Amino acid sequence: MGDNPEVEAGDEVSAGQVIGFVGTSGPIEAAVEPHLHFSVREDGAAADPAAYLPD
Repeated sequence: MGDNPEVEAGDEVSAGQVIGFVGTSGPIEAAVEPHLHFSVREDGAAADPAAYLPD
């Protein structure tokens, strides 16, 4: 797996598709557990990502 997934702003994604990686990206982030930052937008507006995550 490469360092950068093949997903860019505006791309549609499918269930199971890799959209990012979990890890540490800087010295401050290294002090906390590995995690992933992401956002969801619908028609350009921020949307609650909980609706897109499994229960």
